[in-house]
Amino acid sequence: MKKIIIPIIIVIIIIICIIISLIVLKVDEKNGPQYNESTYEQTLQQEAENTVTEQQEKELIYNVEQCVDSYLDAINTNNSIYYAYDENNNYQKVVNENEIILDILSTEYINKSNINTDNIDSNIEKLDTEVFFIPFQTKYIKNGYMYKYAISGYITDFNYNVIRNLNLIVNLDTNNYTYSIEPLNDENINIENVQLNNTLDKVEKNDNNTFKYISTNAEDEARRYLDTYKKMILSNPEEAYNRLDGEYRDKRFGSLGEFEEYINENRQDFLTLQPTDYLLNTYDEYSEYVCRDKYQNLYIFRAKNPLDYAVLLDTYTIITDNFKTTYDKSSDEYKVAMNIDKWIQMINARDYKTAYNYLDETFRNNNFGSEEAFEQYMKENFPLHYDLQFGQTSNNNGVYEQEIILTDITGASSEQIEKTVIMQLGENYQFVMSFNL
Repeated sequence: MKKIIIPIIIVIIIIICIIISLIVLKVDEKNGPQYNESTYEQTLQQEAENTVTEQQEKELIYNVEQCVDSYLDAINTNNSIYYAYDENNNYQKVVNENEIILDILSTEYINKSNINTDNIDSNIEKLDTEVFFIPFQTKYIKNGYMYKYAISGYITDFNYNVIRNLNLIVNLDTNNYTYSIEPLNDENINIENVQLNNTLDKVEKNDNNTFKYISTNAEDEARRYLDTYKKMILSNPEEAYNRLDGEYRDKRFGSLGEFEEYINENRQDFLTLQPTDYLLNTYDEYSEYVCRDKYQNLYIFRAKNPLDYAVLLDTYTIITDNFKTTYDKSSDEYKVAMNIDKWIQMINARDYKTAYNYLDETFRNNNFGSEEAFEQYMKENFPLHYDLQFGQTSNNNGVYEQEIILTDITGASSEQIEKTVIMQLGENYQFVMSFNL
């Protein structure tokens, strides 16, 4: 009998232990995990040690810029959100912008400068118009879900008149999608010299400091590069010039003055510039975004990170490896077609200097005499942007005759221009050409 009772008691004890465990588990599920302060700080620290992916870095920059745009809207005293019609149909201010601005400024900045709604004007330089923000440079530190960015750039009105430099610290809380701003009132400060405080407190949410997280893909990024560079070209040619790849800049333009002439020549095209398609090439040291506009012009952005990039405006000034590979394995007839395509790119880009230098010396001296005369002829006879089609080809002892048809890309003209290009191929991807006048 004793041998039977002992196993029964053991089984009962095991059942009781299982029931107790289930009760404890149920209580934990109901109450959720209980963290004390030190556990929370430890979790943040573990999060802070996680690496930020390349894609996250891109997206974070775009979200910081979104927050900067929201701040600029807030400090615009003529922003329509501050106005409404009263019962007498009078358009008047109904919201004090200082209340909105105070919600966006960081608690640290408010306390340090003792800011309130009555003295904001003495601390914040407001605007009276809508503006674009063109970013130059940024750096950041991270702690858990918190990011502190120092970002520099400048602002322009919608007519691309530069208003002033802008330097800010943006605190980004990606846990509750809130942000706060700390203006850096020295317009000429070097972002590299800005000391970022590693104590990052979460940003308390209010009605005016939230943002919607932006996720991006390669097309979004390509469009953003082109849009930013367009604004830079129209508002600050010197900065746009400095963004060009160094070797390309020296070979294509040589000076800021020539670059400004190029901008003036193409200003109307830049005002309506939009990408029609794009391509992304990924290399070890950078990502290359290639955008093409409706005139078949190319804009190439070689980006090491979202704000560290070099720009090229064509693929013919510096011959690309892809061009060399295709050219080297092609027939002579196809090489002629590739060179003509390259020459038409120059014409579409109004790069008459480079196009002139590819003309046969005797042909250009007899018919134009100078680069200026050639430019005048091209403006009068080829005033539009052209799509290229090829006709018949003939070869007479290495001198190629290629028939071409040019049609207006924009649709402004239905006229077709038929020409015969005469070309001789040279070494190292060079050629000389002429055409019937």
